[in-house]
Amino acid sequence: MTSDDGGSELGRPPRRSRTLDLLADGGKSRTQRPKSKPDHVSAETPEDDNMPDREPEDPDIDLEEEEEEDEEEEGERRRAIETGMQHHEICVHLERNKYTEAGKLYEYLEGVSNHLKKRGTDFTFIHLLVRRLKELQSKDNYKRRWNTLKTVTTEVIPWIVYRYPDLVVERSNDSSRQTAFEEASENHIQAAYCILRLLLDDKTKSELEKSYSSHSDGSCSMDDSHPLIDLVKKLRPTGDQDNGREWCPHDDANEMLGFHEKLEKILKEAVKLNPKSTTTCLQHAIQEFRYNYDGEAVKRLITISDKEMIMEKNGSDTPLISAVMQFQNPSEGDRETLKQLTQIIQLLVRVCPEALDDKSKTSGKTAYEELLSYLSAAESEEKKTKIQQDKTKIQQDKTQIQQVLKILKEAVIGDMTRKHKAKLDYLYPPDFPG
Repeated sequence: MTSDDGGSELGRPPRRSRTLDLLADGGKSRTQRPKSKPDHVSAETPEDDNMPDREPEDPDIDLEEEEEEDEEEEGERRRAIETGMQHHEICVHLERNKYTEAGKLYEYLEGVSNHLKKRGTDFTFIHLLVRRLKELQSKDNYKRRWNTLKTVTTEVIPWIVYRYPDLVVERSNDSSRQTAFEEASENHIQAAYCILRLLLDDKTKSELEKSYSSHSDGSCSMDDSHPLIDLVKKLRPTGDQDNGREWCPHDDANEMLGFHEKLEKILKEAVKLNPKSTTTCLQHAIQEFRYNYDGEAVKRLITISDKEMIMEKNGSDTPLISAVMQFQNPSEGDRETLKQLTQIIQLLVRVCPEALDDKSKTSGKTAYEELLSYLSAAESEEKKTKIQQDKTKIQQDKTQIQQVLKILKEAVIGDMTRKHKAKLDYLYPPDFPG
């Protein structure tokens, strides 16, 4: 993989471009175009004596304008290449330097902010950062760098998005045409979670919207652990106070509410179906959930996704089918993951009950039928198992499957668009009598 400046993303400096060669020789190598008459004037046509006299057209004017446009385009390309090189240097710096204090990191980011807010030749810094994380992860001798960069990313991504939220929806110029958020979802889901966590949940949003006037005693009972509130608090100067009291979230409520509204709008655009992609952002999040889960972040992703995205297959299974399939033969370490995934499934069917009717690409079963088959297999296994410890695990598996079945059953029964017979047909399929 190469970086957007053309060089290797593992440290090789980018190749010198023809653009920079032209700059170095002062543009002397630019091919000079011959001066000629405008196309609409034929060299073979004799002049008509009866035509009124007019000033001859100067072909040099058009040529000068074209050359000015070329020089301007060349300048833009040069600046994009330079920005790409700076992005690469920033990535290398972040993976080689451990920042133990957020303040020091923010100070560094502020110093290079003029580069971070621009895009390189092919993509933004966010694109480059997540691609570099993926590349470093795949190379054994770069594990230390990968760990350093992965750790600092949880601070870098929120800082950049808070300062320059429009970067989230910027698309790459390569064949993928992915937005920065799509890139994060595919190559480093934790980076996507960092962005999603900046959105305010309903409870926090409601508390910020309330006018707060009980500062007389210098106290504020509002929880300031939300990632956006925590970031804004860190960005304030040390010891900053308002009217002799310590800062509280309500002091910057309007700013945070405004940012939430803007980011939500941007993300709704960023997660839309990309014809060039084979998997949507939501599909990536569900498929990765068993290995990298963040229930709250995925819930926010679902709320900003329209029904089209929730129903999207794109050559794969829908998010609901993908979520349900993770309940097949789970390991002991999957307990907490599946607990959160149960809540995700509940939200999916509430937002988009139509997803209940979709069928698995491989088995041809609905989500409900998939779970019934898992339950049947678990019951058969339980009967054959003699070891109590194994029986206990199977019983736990059954309990979790039954919880999800209950959620789907309640969603079907509560669906007012379904007729009574359609509900019975769904809940009691022929292959699963009883």
